[in-house]
Amino acid sequence: NLAGQHAAYLVRILGAYKSGAQTDIMMSSVAQALSDPEIQNLASYYAGLSCRQAPHKASADAVAAGKTLAKNCTACHGETGIAANPAWPSIAGQQAGYLVNALKAFRAGLRKDPTMAAVVRSLSDADITNLAAYYSAQSCRPAAQERKAQ
Repeated sequence: NLAGQHAAYLVRILGAYKSGAQTDIMMSSVAQALSDPEIQNLASYYAGLSCRQAPHKASADAVAAGKTLAKNCTACHGETGIAANPAWPSIAGQQAGYLVNALKAFRAGLRKDPTMAAVVRSLSDADITNLAAYYSAQSCRPAAQERKAQ
């Protein structure tokens, strides 16, 4: 889900797909066709949308195990998956399947980021599933924004 992501992150990742520094079978070809102003406009558009998420059903044990593992992720992605640094993606409320695939791709070296490679290198498939359960169960809105919506 791109809605509500930081514009700076979206510009950075689209630029990486455009340059070939990051590859993805679908995103690379899309990004290569974009001009720099189009990338800026897309980033602004998606950053301005309100995130929405489908309810995720995961076992309480998986979410709890994921929360324990998430302590290694908080410096970049925040305690509940909402990144304070606009250069990093917020992962709260993302679909569990997407998170599992992304983490496995980082672990396999298919997605490139030295920090992520170091963090996921020692994760088992069960660890990845538990992290995905935890982050997908989190609200994609910051706590203050969540209180206003209620």
